[in-house]
Amino acid sequence: MRYSTTLILAIIVLDIAALVYVYREQLFLAGEKPPEPTASTGKPLVEGVATDSVTGATLEERAADGQLQKKMVFAKKDGKWRLTEPLAAAASDYDVGQLIRPVVEGKYRQSFEPGVKGQPGLDAQGLAPPAYRLTLITSLTREDLVRIDLEGDKGKVRLDKAEGGEDRWVLSQPLAARADSEVVGGIVRSTLGAKVKDFIDNAPKDLARYGLAKPRLVVTLWKAGPTPKPPETKEGEKKEEKPAPKAEPVKALALKFGGWADMKNESVYLATDDSASVVSVAADVFTSDSKTLADLRDKRVLVLDTGRATQATVRLPPKLADKGAEISYELVKEAGAWKVKVAGRPDAMADSTAVEALLKELADLKVIYFAEGEHADVAKGFTAQGSIRLQVEKESAPLGFEIGTGADVPMLVKNIREDWVGRINEKGVPQLRKDWLELLDKQVFSLDPKKATGLTIQTADRKVVLEKSGAKWELKEPIKAEPRAGFESDCLSAIQALKCTKYVAATKDFKPHNLDPGELVVTVKLEPEKQGEKPVEKTLRLAHHEKATIVGRTDAADLVFEVPLGTFKDLVAEPLATQVGDVPTGKDVTGIEIAAGAAKLKLLKVDEKWYRADAAGRPGEEISTDAAEDIAKAAAGLNATRWAAYDAKDPARFGLDKPAVTIKVSTAAKSAAILISEKEVPANVAAPFDERPLRYAMAEGGERIAIVSGKTLETLLDATKNLEPKKTEPKAAGAKPAEKK
Repeated sequence: MRYSTTLILAIIVLDIAALVYVYREQLFLAGEKPPEPTASTGKPLVEGVATDSVTGATLEERAADGQLQKKMVFAKKDGKWRLTEPLAAAASDYDVGQLIRPVVEGKYRQSFEPGVKGQPGLDAQGLAPPAYRLTLITSLTREDLVRIDLEGDKGKVRLDKAEGGEDRWVLSQPLAARADSEVVGGIVRSTLGAKVKDFIDNAPKDLARYGLAKPRLVVTLWKAGPTPKPPETKEGEKKEEKPAPKAEPVKALALKFGGWADMKNESVYLATDDSASVVSVAADVFTSDSKTLADLRDKRVLVLDTGRATQATVRLPPKLADKGAEISYELVKEAGAWKVKVAGRPDAMADSTAVEALLKELADLKVIYFAEGEHADVAKGFTAQGSIRLQVEKESAPLGFEIGTGADVPMLVKNIREDWVGRINEKGVPQLRKDWLELLDKQVFSLDPKKATGLTIQTADRKVVLEKSGAKWELKEPIKAEPRAGFESDCLSAIQALKCTKYVAATKDFKPHNLDPGELVVTVKLEPEKQGEKPVEKTLRLAHHEKATIVGRTDAADLVFEVPLGTFKDLVAEPLATQVGDVPTGKDVTGIEIAAGAAKLKLLKVDEKWYRADAAGRPGEEISTDAAEDIAKAAAGLNATRWAAYDAKDPARFGLDKPAVTIKVSTAAKSAAILISEKEVPANVAAPFDERPLRYAMAEGGERIAIVSGKTLETLLDATKNLEPKKTEPKAAGAKPAEKK
């Protein structure tokens, strides 16, 4: 018959008669009335045991020969009690509870100590042996375990719970080392959670038939024993300060795994060392518990709590570094922030994300194998070439490892505390192989926009100067005017928030990076730090480099960094309003005139529909409303990328005396025209990020000349082409007209 019940995991023997005398109103009666007690304690009979945790009970009584023999055995299955001896039957939960509860929940009022002078012995009380003995079986929890022994075909291993660590385990035999707590946790879970698949034999005569005479694996679980009492100090003796004696572990249970219990190897025979019964359990209980020393050993190079790290020192030779140059730096945590320290350089703020990534990599770093046993020769060739040292708060000695190579082994590590060598995957340390530049804070420089009093933006073809007068900003160059709303705040915010994507180099020669002086130079003037001092100036230089990458530097540092292209575009934005012309738009538009070279086109709007005008200027062929409205919207929405000239005194210089395209948009009340040049903007004026096409443009009668670009311009340039009359294909000679159906 198949059952599914929790495997008995631990035994608490309550030899009641040997420990305490219980009065008649309690569970059992044995012997005569004891002598008067020395004290009334009111202590529980059993400490640390809850009634609900009891999963088995054995009641024994004294036989005629004076020996104890089993009277009844109970086991709890699926929350219900069953009688298993002397016969298998359902048991009353209430009656079994009446047997167990007085012992678990009861308290004794009187006690004596057998053998102590003036106290009776057990024999005198009829307690050797007792009249009855009750053995309770309780569930064992992972918190109870302090030691695990594994012994089988794969060797003998002892595991001990580490002091101060709830789930940390160490190997004690055959060597002292850290254990992989996750693997040990798997053993604990599989063992404590094991379920009986079948009850095989209640009284086996031959354990060999089940492979249990010489088990394949024995898992012995140990729990903490009672804490020894400190030695008593006699009257008059000086009390010596000695460490408190430690509790020795006591065996809770041993599980013996035998042969396979089925042809498919899906279950295995099992017996406990205290039971004469054989059961079967799922095979994964055996496979989870059957671990080698290599399986159980913690392969992490370091046990590192990254949140408690306060210092890291990294030394790597060129051959182990990404860029083929020596890596040497120190990270120090001060006031909760990380700093990068490099010999010969001022301290710099570190990128906390990069530091955290490095520490996590170190905490996660594992060896592929230890240079021991079959790999012992690997350790002999270990040559240290670099090192990592880490200081953790509240720890006096650093932890870390030396890093190097061995014979035919590209990367080895040697733990400085535990003195072992292991092979690691050289591809598994990308953060470690980065140089100090990649750990710097990506914030280029800091400033408070509220303290800014001046802003200068210098490009190859113009200089923009703004000054703050009171609470108001004024444009001083290239013309005196009021800047468009938000221009200076947008620039200052972009500079304040500027973060580089990466640092490229530390150098004093900026010419190779096109940063001497740079294509864009932005200088921010700030209020003096202290009264009477000069104003503070901070300068940012940007330039295009390889593949249109924007590199930059500040005048206060020797670092070259990369920034997004958008930063360059934001800082060369036009300080004045950018609308090219006051062109009407919307439903009030009634006409559009387009002139492109010799081609001229007039569009008329009648009753919400658009028509191409005929030679007499009257509505002719109907055209797409969307196409007409797109042209009107493009003309009204044409904005300058920047102004090429802040006056329109010389339109011929920009090819606008004879425009390539003229678009005039009219309403009943007004009209306005946009002129677009045929002349391309020269390469030395165009910025690499400018969209194409790129032309000069102005409003007819306007004050400024603009550089315009992008899809809006493209819509206007292609206006005539998009609105050309549809060509009808000529009929073939002799073709008959299609018949009407």
